[in-house]
Amino acid sequence: MARKKTAESKAAEAVYSKEQVLKSKTYSHFRDVYSITLADDAMYTKTDLDKIRDDFLGRPVVDDKN
Repeated sequence: MARKKTAESKAAEAVYSKEQVLKSKTYSHFRDVYSITLADDAMYTKTDLDKIRDDFLGRPVVDDKN
């Protein structure tokens, strides 16, 4: 029964395009992250956006030395 509830809640979750995300006040602090990581023709849920942001910000910083 738990599987059915999670599937239903995921199906009911709203989806957003890249353009909608970039215009959103909710994600305005991470606009630069989303502008380079989101595909133009894909749709994303809030859960997807949070995971993309966390994955991007969790990557190690590479210090390139000459």
